[in-house]
Amino acid sequence: MKAYDENFISCIEALFDNFWILRKEKEDLYYLIREYENELRTYFNKNFHFRLVIKPEFVKLEKIIVDYKDWMKIESFRDTKDFVLFFCLLAFLDDKVDAQFTLEDICDSIVSYYPNDHIIWTENEGYNNRLTLIRVIRFAINKNLMFVVDRDLDGFKGNASHAVLFQGTIMIKYFMRNLAYDLETANSFKDIIELHANEEKDLGVERKHRIYRKLFIEPVIYEDEVYDDEFAYLKQYAYSIKDHVDKYSDFQYEQYKSTVLLTRQEDKADVTKVLFPEEKKNVSKLAIQFATVLRNKVEEEEFVQDSKGRVELTNIDFTNILKDVKSAYQIYWTTNQKKATIDSIVKELIDYLTEWNLCKVIDEYNLIILDTLGRVEGKYEFEGETGEK
Repeated sequence: MKAYDENFISCIEALFDNFWILRKEKEDLYYLIREYENELRTYFNKNFHFRLVIKPEFVKLEKIIVDYKDWMKIESFRDTKDFVLFFCLLAFLDDKVDAQFTLEDICDSIVSYYPNDHIIWTENEGYNNRLTLIRVIRFAINKNLMFVVDRDLDGFKGNASHAVLFQGTIMIKYFMRNLAYDLETANSFKDIIELHANEEKDLGVERKHRIYRKLFIEPVIYEDEVYDDEFAYLKQYAYSIKDHVDKYSDFQYEQYKSTVLLTRQEDKADVTKVLFPEEKKNVSKLAIQFATVLRNKVEEEEFVQDSKGRVELTNIDFTNILKDVKSAYQIYWTTNQKKATIDSIVKELIDYLTEWNLCKVIDEYNLIILDTLGRVEGKYEFEGETGEK
């Protein structure tokens, strides 16, 4: 049995961290996963009920979520139209494996696929549509669904007649997961959720699988966001879950009264992974500064925690705390942060904290800072006479 060694754990992490792993890009990793193929299939099926797809061109772990979260989005997409055009593009690419086609071909097909209103590529509205399509095509290229053969896509910004030659890849056949239900029977997002839930039940997805999916995919699990029997499972099997995390990952399992999460020691943090705090995001540093100031205010009894360690704030409270953060830490802020209005920074920070499930917006006037943010604190240290940070 090859399980439990560093190579096996590296394969698990790589499959979690990547949408798919292409042999042509990561050949050594591809063959390492092939070496552990049987063990990996058993591990993912037993603990997550995930399917491991292995093809000559790539390997892919089909990661299926339990609940949709706002942060589960395509970050480069800006609005609904991005997604509509993307699915129109997927329909166009379906029979374009290894075939060449032009940007004009894509535009014509989108016009025919586009639902409801007619879509244009010229004039002011057309300019915005071209920018949207550029984002969509770049995402498709990033996912290796297609590539540019000749000319540059940027020219399409200012010229609706700009020509670009593309070629499709075999990856288009594997981008979408096969579903056991007919999406055309759904009239709403709620219908899709119900169809998905029924499919999961028919496939034998159990409570353990749902718990492990949430634990390894989502930032944190709160008691009031799962079914009672699921949080009871976390409490009842805490020792075995911790043992599993210790054996099969570099994370640590932490469980509190109403919160469960995985953390990683700073010296084991991988800069290529998306972890909180994010080293390269200024808003992440701002979140730490905010958490530090709020913690001090709670300790000084300016704000009160509830029984679960949460702090309810009004928008005015949040803004005032952020003003205190600015007073204390502005020296470390970027030029753009210093120039930005306080309202824009408030919005950026609330959006970021919400994405990491560290904050929950109640309504337009109130929000709750969740207890996980209370575990975060940061400070700046200076060394030597030079005052180097």
